[in-house]
Amino acid sequence: MVIANTNQLKGGFLEGYLKLTEAAERLGVSYKTMYRWVTDEEHDRFPNVIKMDPYSKTSPYLIPVSDIEAFEAKRKGSAR
Repeated sequence: MVIANTNQLKGGFLEGYLKLTEAAERLGVSYKTMYRWVTDEEHDRFPNVIKMDPYSKTSPYLIPVSDIEAFEAKRKGSAR
């Protein structure tokens, strides 16, 4: 998990990243499922996820769109 440098912020969030709620909606899963996937280090589904403040329980996770796209492609490939 990467910790964001605040100099990278644009409009409050990193450009090219989705918040958990946005990622969950895009993938058609609940927020809770998305949270589990992001925090499950054993399976590393989203290897480049960013937690804005590692010491805060309420700090948002941000997922790169490229990780979402890779997950979608993998998921689509396994559905065949």
